[in-house]
Amino acid sequence: MGKQEDSKTLDVQPHNWIAIVCSRRASPFRPDLIPGQQLILTARRFRYNRPNFMQNLIDNHSSFLWIIFPLYFASLWLLISAMLSFIAGWATLAKRFRCANPITGECLTFQSGKMGMTNYSMCLTLGASPQGLYLAVMPPFRFRHPPLLIPWNEISVAPPRGLLFKFVRLGLGRECDIPLRLRPKIVEKLQQEAGEYWPTSIMQAFQTSGDGRGM
Repeated sequence: MGKQEDSKTLDVQPHNWIAIVCSRRASPFRPDLIPGQQLILTARRFRYNRPNFMQNLIDNHSSFLWIIFPLYFASLWLLISAMLSFIAGWATLAKRFRCANPITGECLTFQSGKMGMTNYSMCLTLGASPQGLYLAVMPPFRFRHPPLLIPWNEISVAPPRGLLFKFVRLGLGRECDIPLRLRPKIVEKLQQEAGEYWPTSIMQAFQTSGDGRGM
């Protein structure tokens, strides 16, 4: 009889074997059961009562989840910000044109633009000074996006283009020529702020740099 009872107790269907193999430890929910019964109980929970099992896990470890979720969200946020910086070319520009101090003068906040393949919607800060073009993003998106100050002699300007929505292309950096597309109204404000330093003539210097007559 004892052998028959043991065989009935351990008679587990093949689709429960994986849950039994993964459940060698004693169950925290039923420590009063013997190991064989604990394994079968765990297997049945995975197959027949999975929602209740997950709910019990959340209820018994709610404080732990409150710590894990913010860390997961923050890590994901930083990872996405770093990827966007690399895709846009911001990280490349930061190697040469990182700005340590804010510029003097008026800055345009909450602006939109497209750098490379990345759209920055309502999070750009743009400014113009005699030293160059100032670029920054809002603090929540600033990871791997340090403020930039690009000299005017490193910027080229192309005429407005586009069918439905026109934009002006600014080429940032002579060597890398990373595109920054802005609306014409924003470019006009930057041009007024820059005055005589605006790189209108620099575009011509780019075209004539091959014959040695550049600035």
